Amino acid sequence: MAKRTSSKDRLLNAAEALMLGQGYPSTTVEQICEAAELTKGSFYHFFSSKEELGLEVLRRDYEAIQSGIAACVSHQEPDLVKRAFSFLDALEERAKAMWSKGSLLGSFAMELAETNRNIRSEVSAEFDGLVETIGAVLEPIHERTGESSPTGAELAVQLLAVVEGAVILARAYGDWKRIPTAIRQFRRMVAASAGELA
Repeated sequence: MAKRTSSKDRLLNAAEALMLGQGYPSTTVEQICEAAELTKGSFYHFFSSKEELGLEVLRRDYEAIQSGIAACVSHQEPDLVKRAFSFLDALEERAKAMWSKGSLLGSFAMELAETNRNIRSEVSAEFDGLVETIGAVLEPIHERTGESSPTGAELAVQLLAVVEGAVILARAYGDWKRIPTAIRQFRRMVAASAGELA
């Protein structure tokens, strides 16, 4: 027997799909309720405003991305540098599942960071969290190659910039494969600058 989706989850799922497809500003409470097949009364039972819903959608998406990143780390590989490069390989393989529909974090940053203080604060905190998580995985590359090489955190920032840029190009060209391709190219550049350690 299939698990029944709660009303709150239906609202979150509908909001996520609409906000990925048409952006946060263009998504109305009415559209969310219609897509979720629920009334506005149901909406306001769970959320006081569209902003509150948007923040929860953003946090839920962030948790999913963090889970996806964690799944890419092979704890069975004892060599931490090899583990870092295998992480990038796994991230390339999971790129479709993680970003083929777009990036809520990137979209919210572009659409709302300059106009909504609460969302800007959440977006920046989430980017910081991703940099910390990814940076810890990539730091052994820096440690192996020396002080003049980018730190793990710096590599993480570059990787996130690559992914978010690739998401934009993927949407512009209607080709999700641009995302894993960009990750693969990033890996090659890091490997080359690290003296082909991988």
